[in-house]
Amino acid sequence: MLACGSTKSPATSTDPSNPDDDPADLAIPATDSINNGRFTTSPACAQCHSNSTDADAMRDEDDREIAPYDLWQSTMMANAARDPLWRAVVSAEVAAHPDSKDAIEAKCMRCHAPAASEEARMSDLTMAMDLLKADSDVGNLGRDGVTCTVCHQIEADGLGSDTSFSGGFVTAGTGSIYGPHDDNFAMPMEHHTGFSPVHSEHTTSSELCATCHTLFTNPFDDQGAPTTVEFPEQTPYLEWQNSVFASGDEAATCQDCHVPDTSVDGQAITTAIARNPGGFDFGQVDDRSPYGRHIFVGGNTWIPAIIRDYADVLSPLASAAAFNQTIAAARYQLGNKTATVELSGLVRTADRLQLSVRIANLSGHKFPTGFPARRVWLELVVEDADGAVVFA
Repeated sequence: MLACGSTKSPATSTDPSNPDDDPADLAIPATDSINNGRFTTSPACAQCHSNSTDADAMRDEDDREIAPYDLWQSTMMANAARDPLWRAVVSAEVAAHPDSKDAIEAKCMRCHAPAASEEARMSDLTMAMDLLKADSDVGNLGRDGVTCTVCHQIEADGLGSDTSFSGGFVTAGTGSIYGPHDDNFAMPMEHHTGFSPVHSEHTTSSELCATCHTLFTNPFDDQGAPTTVEFPEQTPYLEWQNSVFASGDEAATCQDCHVPDTSVDGQAITTAIARNPGGFDFGQVDDRSPYGRHIFVGGNTWIPAIIRDYADVLSPLASAAAFNQTIAAARYQLGNKTATVELSGLVRTADRLQLSVRIANLSGHKFPTGFPARRVWLELVVEDADGAVVFA
């Protein structure tokens, strides 16, 4: 956190080697509710897609609350624009290449603040990190991270193609909210938000996720000039596409792991997908299946903990309890569903111990994947018969 706190502001960087020279202000405002007809911030969706003590909707077989808004709000998706590490990295890149500030910030915000990026495009505005603190539609949409009306408005055309990668998604901003269900009871959404539910299976495809989770950037040459070389900054989708999880007996989409349609106990979920804004069940809404739990769990526990602990500075929507739930889910997935470790061939010769270690990757892509600074360590501890550590 101290490293992030000493990083220079993109708008005012002068000497990034001097942490006392106008240090960055990490404070970021809370998200206000806005709805401009093209996009809305998540509280509008929470009117019907959050849990209520007076409604049975959006609960699993054990009556656990699994509303989309409630699960999403503490994820890295929701907090993509509040992430202090990401903001520090962008600031450092801009400080190193100030002449390319606009291009760097626009590229990075395309997927960390996608609604703001699309709103800026439609409004003919220049996308910049400073907008994240602005009291405007773009600012509030940006602070809402990877928000509901971005993912659910992405058009199906072109998904999975090279042009769709690196934030190449397309939204029309016409109010069509895509989802996996047909025969929808549309009136409440249309009345309360102005948006309309539309059936489309592409929301359950890995190609939807590929738009931001396949990222190529253009590095600078030795003189600091941008090049046309495409550097694969992260490629989880392409890794998945070339794995056994893309097809065959072990096939699984991104959503199967990150927006699972089963409960924590592995039971298929069937539930109403909304309740009314008054907190009660809609009489006209039947239980639906599949129902995806919007947990978006990955391997990141550090940044959610920072945002939780510095909520007075970073102003997230979620409570500390919600962040704790997301962190616990990530740790469970890392410990139980990411990889297996098998030891074999244990041989001791005098004071020498030899063994083979086999690690099987269960994640569906490289492990670790995504942001290239991530690392995994294998720790081997040897104890004697009394439990004392003799090697570590």
